[in-house]
Amino acid sequence: MIKLKMMKKQKRKTIKLLLTISILTLFFGCSKTTFSNENIDIYEIQTDQYDLKVAKVDPLKTDFEIYQNKPAPESLSIGKVHQNENSILTFNGSFYTPEYKPTGLLISNGKILNPPNKTAKLTNGIFLIDNNNQAKLIELNKYLENEDKWNQKIQFALQNGPILIKNNEIQITSDDQKVASRTAIATDEDNQIYII
Repeated sequence: MIKLKMMKKQKRKTIKLLLTISILTLFFGCSKTTFSNENIDIYEIQTDQYDLKVAKVDPLKTDFEIYQNKPAPESLSIGKVHQNENSILTFNGSFYTPEYKPTGLLISNGKILNPPNKTAKLTNGIFLIDNNNQAKLIELNKYLENEDKWNQKIQFALQNGPILIKNNEIQITSDDQKVASRTAIATDEDNQIYII
């Protein structure tokens, strides 16, 4: 299993915080700030149907890293990884096989940990942070057009999907009625990252 962790760049007291995600769909309702410091803000968003937690992260102040879990019986829970790695936020980050092998591109600290899945339809997006700490969400085909050039300027990358919103239009057009806990990642024009 792959976990992501964000670590503070400066040595400060670590915040014990575990973000649990209940759904991918965004229906914004009543929100309140539940935690805030110089690296991260956590908001709770409540609707009639869902309770969401949203973490707003500044990539200029926070490092993203990948933690590669081990198969059972050595595998750790997300809470244990969070505690052991002393991270400020820990969450599931990718799809993986039953043997805990990643199914797409993973780059951490500028090193390629797993190559991209070039034929993926479900994991058609890449979340990345470049060497200038700029966060981007790009389509897999854009990355594959110039893979070597991208790899030279990426500090962190995670292939995942599906892409939910593209050019301000919703990309999911049907509902299979299957509900599962998922994490969604978004960016804004101010280079802020939102983990939902």
